[in-house]
Amino acid sequence: METIEINIDNYLTEEEKKEIIIDAYRERVRTELFRKPSGTALSDNEIQRIVGNIAYEAIFNEINQYIPNFKELIKEKTIRTIKEKDNYSFFIFRSKDIYDNEEGLAIKYINEAIEESKELIKEKIRDAIINFNYTESIKK
Repeated sequence: METIEINIDNYLTEEEKKEIIIDAYRERVRTELFRKPSGTALSDNEIQRIVGNIAYEAIFNEINQYIPNFKELIKEKTIRTIKEKDNYSFFIFRSKDIYDNEEGLAIKYINEAIEESKELIKEKIRDAIINFNYTESIKK
């Protein structure tokens, strides 16, 4: 039997290699980590909830690093808005829907803070994925 050696560096860029690794990791996470103790796969809703909880923690912590008083700013603006709007607290956390053309102010402030830090957040998420110890995580 003849052996052929192929140097993938001749065919793939570093970015392409990273994308392949990230895609393979996502698939591995989906098939191996998102299973119930019985061995059956979690539903998409359950997976979205888990990922959403992880993302919330990661994003909140990242924003808090660069805007240390993030919670206090939202709190102050929320209190001010409640006072200005005759205590219509629903106005603050209102989501955009078919009846309302705009998000509530708290949601706007959160989205603004995230948007202002979007590139930094993306970079941190990429770094976390690239530097994550997959082997150790899968063993658990």
